[in-house]
Amino acid sequence: MIAIRNMVNLCISIDHRILDGLQTGKFMNHIKQRIEQYTLENTNIY
Repeated sequence: MIAIRNMVNLCISIDHRILDGLQTGKFMNHIKQRIEQYTLENTNIY
C-alpha cells in the first residue's frame, strides 16, 4: 500500500570502541520519542 506521511531519517555515527550499540540505540529511541511528543504548546519557540 502506498501512503503519504511525514517522515524524517535520523542517523548517528559512533565509535564502537567507545560506545556500545545498546547505548546508542537507547539514545536514538529517546530522540525519536522527543520528536514524536513535540507540540507548539511545550516549546519555547515563538
